[in-house]
Amino acid sequence: MADSVVSFVLEHLSQLVAQEASLLCGVEDRIKSLHIELEMINAFLKTSNSKTEMEQKVVNQIRDVAHVAEDVIDTFVSKVAMHQRRSMVGRMLHGVDHSRLLRNVAQKVDKIKNTINQICENKTKYNDFQESDQTIREEEKERALSLHKRRRKVEEEDVVGFVHDSKVIIKRLVQGGSRRNVVSIIGMGGLGKTPPYCLRFLSEEESWELFCKKVFKGEEYPFELEPLGKQIVQSCRGLPLSIVVLAGLLANKEKSYREWSKVVGHVNWYLTQDETQVKDIVLKLSYDNLPRRLKPCFLYLSIFPEDFEIPVRPLLERWVAEGFIQETGSRDLDDVAEDYLYELIDRSLIQVARVKTSGGVKTCRIHDLLRDLCISESKEDKGFEVCTDNNILISTKPRRLSIHCSMDHYISSSNNDHSCVRSLVCFGSFHYFTPRERKWLFKGFTLVRVFDLGMNCCRSIPSNLGDLIHLRYLRIDSKFVRIIPASILNLRNLQTLDLGNWILRIPISFPCEMWKLKHLRHLYTNGPIILSGRCSGSDEVMWNLQTISAIRLNQKAASLIEKGRLPNLKNLGLQISSNHKVKLSKLLQSLQQLGHLSKLKISLQAKDLTSSDPSQHGSMERDTGFKPQELLQSLKLLSQLTTLKISNVFDLPTCAVAFPPNITKLTLIGITYMNDDGMHVLGNLTKLRILKLSGGVFGFWDSFDLNCDAGMFPQLQLFQMRKLEVRNWRLSNDAMPCLQSLVIDECDSLYDLPIELCSLTALRKVKVTRPSEAMTRLLRNLEHNNGTEIVIH
Repeated sequence: MADSVVSFVLEHLSQLVAQEASLLCGVEDRIKSLHIELEMINAFLKTSNSKTEMEQKVVNQIRDVAHVAEDVIDTFVSKVAMHQRRSMVGRMLHGVDHSRLLRNVAQKVDKIKNTINQICENKTKYNDFQESDQTIREEEKERALSLHKRRRKVEEEDVVGFVHDSKVIIKRLVQGGSRRNVVSIIGMGGLGKTPPYCLRFLSEEESWELFCKKVFKGEEYPFELEPLGKQIVQSCRGLPLSIVVLAGLLANKEKSYREWSKVVGHVNWYLTQDETQVKDIVLKLSYDNLPRRLKPCFLYLSIFPEDFEIPVRPLLERWVAEGFIQETGSRDLDDVAEDYLYELIDRSLIQVARVKTSGGVKTCRIHDLLRDLCISESKEDKGFEVCTDNNILISTKPRRLSIHCSMDHYISSSNNDHSCVRSLVCFGSFHYFTPRERKWLFKGFTLVRVFDLGMNCCRSIPSNLGDLIHLRYLRIDSKFVRIIPASILNLRNLQTLDLGNWILRIPISFPCEMWKLKHLRHLYTNGPIILSGRCSGSDEVMWNLQTISAIRLNQKAASLIEKGRLPNLKNLGLQISSNHKVKLSKLLQSLQQLGHLSKLKISLQAKDLTSSDPSQHGSMERDTGFKPQELLQSLKLLSQLTTLKISNVFDLPTCAVAFPPNITKLTLIGITYMNDDGMHVLGNLTKLRILKLSGGVFGFWDSFDLNCDAGMFPQLQLFQMRKLEVRNWRLSNDAMPCLQSLVIDECDSLYDLPIELCSLTALRKVKVTRPSEAMTRLLRNLEHNNGTEIVIH
């Protein structure tokens, strides 16, 4: 990871020189000179191989000097930023201290440069372990090809060799008396026990089958590679984990005799070191052959607890904040981070845990043995420190700290020096910070870049949060936080602010001058933010902002959008209420400025949902103060919009006005009534793949028929109905031809399903809650005749 450390320091220095020159006043020339020195070191690292002990020592020295440079510069910038926030009198009183600070940092930078020069003087040693230009070009070519071919849908996992074992386990589980039995699954690590029975190793034929599926993905393979391939498979000795990991390595290499011979040579060399540790050898070989850009991302997985299901979205955002993601032309860093994730999945170093309805990866995990490898490599590289109840008293000076014990226990027991911590991630149990603990937390981590407090909760966000000026990623459980202090605007490097998922209607006050957060990319809150305070006349644009999970659409928010201050917004959540003076139709017109918007979530606030007479509800115009047509008209120019979710839609599905044409996923919640006009509008969305319809809150509405005529929903793959007052569902023969998954949840008025479902050849899964007898008969036919998976609750 030495090159990733140097690369990050280089990027950091470049940003400081280009954007924050005022912070470097007095030492700017020295910083530029240090930047040049580090560029030379970085060029060396990109061509080094570092396999021998001597070579690794040199790389470790470079990593250590990069860490020192990072600490010196970050500490200096923090102190200068604090000095600049003082009043004029305060700056005069602390003038001597500031001069001393400048001299001190100048001396330290000179010392760092001398250390770098000493390393560079030993040039002949460097040249002894440089790769050829051809190797570098091949790696760059492989990288470009890999990024180009990344898929966004996850293929089903291949299962080889467990057919007999599965039948035996199922037989034990479903047969026998009423007494409870325990079926244990045992075997060495990597056999695949996580589904329980003594699993055997794979045979040679099964091993070769699994290997070919992973490497060639069903395509024909060159005949001359078969002897080498079988030799590689034999070295895995029937262990599935070793086979898929080694196959993942070869799948990303050129399929030539020369390249595969190299891998055979490496495997044989490792086996001569310790023939008994086959699985460890294969895993280490796969890690050693990872492209440099992927190694820090893979090692980062060591911070997560064993068997932890890792949410993908925050993982990618943390990779970006850590500086692990390299810029690739004009591509968005989040997209490149996703490419890295899929590369690690292709190499079988990361496992897919859960998949989104849209096909992407929602959560992932890492195998225990691979996690052990991550931890050992991280400790060797001084990258991460995992703190548990067992090692809490071991004094360390970590740069990245993952706490797996309770936070109050850690605070009261730890002897760690946190002055150099760049990342703090917590996985302990739920805990409320006391004022003393909160003060300790926000004062002791002055250089932190990634701050994830996990389940630890703050009743309020302290005003001194703004002192953490290096912060790039902040996640805090904010159930009771209703005011974001203005000091947050001091976080000039902040990229992601995560205060939870939007589940509450209670608003959160956010400083109106949010545009000062120039690097902000993602803003998540558990309630809609309301811009507070006076908005200045500045025309600053938030070029990097892509996500606002929840904001109340009022005059201030509409003005921010209308003036083009959020030009690259892709993901937006809106709370729309009728309780303000400006006409809603005018506010809605501002949305047409969001030309890059791809995901939109709208929550319509009714005037009064607490009325004792529920029959008074059901009309959007009556309950929200504006017509459904006004809402849909405001969205018609959003040509990039692919995902739309609207809560409290009332009778909007009766409106004949078209939705944006490129919608692929549509969720409508709070439906009180549907008619044929509205259904035709939905059915004519030719790109729609996912449709979710949910009924009203009270469930007292009149029932209605759902008619899907021929040609409607030509691309629909998933259809979900939940708590809809559907009486009859009619499905024409040519409707929904691509349907793969059907979910019917608590639609108690629906007595039967259309027989036409039996003619849908793509239908794989049907899930129904409390089905009637008529439904059950049709579901049995689907299962027996079509092989459709049926799930009944």
